[in-house]
Amino acid sequence: MPGSEEKAGAEAPVMEQRKRGWLPFVLLAAGFALFVAFLVLQRSSPGSVEARLTARPELATTLAAFRETYPNDYRAWLAALSEITDRQGAEAADLAATERLRAFIASKVEAIASAPVADLDALADANLASLLRLREAGAALCAAFVRNGAQGERLPPAALATIGQANALQFRAARHGEGPQRIARAQLSEADGGLWYLAIRQLDPALAGRINSGSAGQGSAEERCATGITLYRAAAALPAERAANVTAHLVRQSFARRGS
Repeated sequence: MPGSEEKAGAEAPVMEQRKRGWLPFVLLAAGFALFVAFLVLQRSSPGSVEARLTARPELATTLAAFRETYPNDYRAWLAALSEITDRQGAEAADLAATERLRAFIASKVEAIASAPVADLDALADANLASLLRLREAGAALCAAFVRNGAQGERLPPAALATIGQANALQFRAARHGEGPQRIARAQLSEADGGLWYLAIRQLDPALAGRINSGSAGQGSAEERCATGITLYRAAAALPAERAANVTAHLVRQSFARRGS
């Protein structure tokens, strides 16, 4: 019918126009879907955070010990860092990583101090090795470590390796100090302190004099570095159980200074 053909011919451009009218919305919806998919792909994950952090030489050994000794806390730590990465970026997450690591190990001070003799003996050796490596790099770095531990300074690779080993030993000592091998240690006894002082005096009479005057923590960077080295060397000269008691005291004092 002529009328029908004319009507169909008139409707065709209208339908085409409607299709064109919907096209931008279809493209917009498709673009939004792609954008959402991109965001999902770009989101951080505990696995990606772990890969980024374990690639850092100053953290690899420490994180391996953290994962081995406290797997549940380790997974929670990674999950929290993944959330920080998504909200604030990788740089903020990396800063939070070291801060939260310090806070976690600080919460284990009494567990470390309660570790078996062999753990504390190994930790004392590792701390002494760290100080000796740092002294090679500069007395100022060594003195800072004696005072507050590693606080993000730019350290040489050799020092990073020994500090990483010491950190790993702290995690293992803490785990053992919470288990059946736990040895409850009180604060340093007068008898152990006296023997330690005699060993210090034999190694460094001048330091013994500064201890008597209450100025052992003062002096130049070289003197403060030497003080830390002598304290650990004097402890190592004691019988094993007494040396462990002194190392437990040094651990407690170290974290007390970091918190002050």
